[in-house]
Amino acid sequence: EQVNAVYKGSATVKNGNFKIEFYVPKDINYQVGDGKLVLYANNSKIDASSFNNIKVGDINPDGIQDDEGPKIHLYMNNLSFANGGITDHNPYFLACVTDSSGINSTGIGIGHDITGVMDKNVNGTLVFNEFYTGGEISPCLNPKLKDYQKGKVWYQLSNMDLGEHTIQFKVWDINNNSSTATLDFIVVDDGDRHLIIKKLLNWPNPFTTKTFFHFEHNCPDILNVQVQIFTVAGKLIKTINTTVTSEPFYEGYRTDKYGIEWNGLDDFGDKIGKGVYIYRVKVNGTSERCLGSAAQVEKLVILK
Repeated sequence: EQVNAVYKGSATVKNGNFKIEFYVPKDINYQVGDGKLVLYANNSKIDASSFNNIKVGDINPDGIQDDEGPKIHLYMNNLSFANGGITDHNPYFLACVTDSSGINSTGIGIGHDITGVMDKNVNGTLVFNEFYTGGEISPCLNPKLKDYQKGKVWYQLSNMDLGEHTIQFKVWDINNNSSTATLDFIVVDDGDRHLIIKKLLNWPNPFTTKTFFHFEHNCPDILNVQVQIFTVAGKLIKTINTTVTSEPFYEGYRTDKYGIEWNGLDDFGDKIGKGVYIYRVKVNGTSERCLGSAAQVEKLVILK
């Protein structure tokens, strides 16, 4: 078993050729010694592997002038998750990280691990080094950056208690500059206990020609959804009836960002005037997996 890798990343093989580049972290044994380069490739038909002995060690006397820590974006399950959103008891924690010189995931330097602290429980600190993968790894896509400058941590949390939680994430670059970010989330039961919707919004808002309604919920099944748009005086001008389906593992209990569309027309097909409007979204379960109903109210703005 191989541990404490200097770098873990990927590249695309074209006509048998590929290129991998990265900076070696400061956290290595500077004495030159034997290392191992492990390669694996596959195109869904055949695969290939190679183990090559290389020398690792020494120090670059010029070094890299870098005093800025990595950039961090945190989510639960996928990129649609909004800070403070809801999850089930076993969500997947996702951290997308980038840095100009590269991420340190060696686990060699004391105190330089990629870590997560749940609910300020320092004694139970999670170490994510082995769950970090460098390169262009979905869904953390940054095509303008080189592979060694980006990567992700993907880790499943297990049997989380109901209620509010916070995870504090810390990561280092190869020059031992660190960055920290926090993510809040709420663990809820499936909808058979009590149907919930949160973080209702429409996007874009304000809008001119069309907008999309979406929200978080705790139902791993089909929901009947009704969207009603009112004037600020309370007159109903538009009703939309539809269904949504979200599998929590894939969508994190958030409906598709483009799932419920409105083109700004009223029930008679006429365009409504610019200004502020109120909308209410009501959801109903369609099976015993999601019983009851829930509703939430927000406002939107039409520019013209």
